[in-house]
Amino acid sequence: MALAATALLEAMLKEKVWESILWLAVLLPIKPQWAFAAAIPLLSKQWRFLAKVIAGGLLAYLGTVLLTVAVAGSYALEQYAAYVKFLQSIPITFFWNTLAVHGHIGYNNSIMQMVVFFTNNASYSTSLALGLKP
Repeated sequence: MALAATALLEAMLKEKVWESILWLAVLLPIKPQWAFAAAIPLLSKQWRFLAKVIAGGLLAYLGTVLLTVAVAGSYALEQYAAYVKFLQSIPITFFWNTLAVHGHIGYNNSIMQMVVFFTNNASYSTSLALGLKP
């Protein structure tokens, strides 16, 4: 994964559209968090390049989904539905406050986790954390 992310980083820095899309097509279905290099054009204000890469990456991801569904049928649809359900459940099921178990806050680099800790898991904690995220 690190090699693919590095290749994406290099393609993004050199502004190679098709190579960037290729590496996004590899990274997005497996580990989307490793596609962070796709944000580089935001820093350099290369909006047209960013739009091409994001659109191409999303089309490549959609193609991967459609190919998977074509090959695996209803099983693939069930898996994608379970994946979306899992992503939606993270704010509810993730153990945000580690102080009671581990004796420290354990931020885990998460705005949500810090807000839940400092608001003592109040009913508005999740909404506040989602509002703070850019």
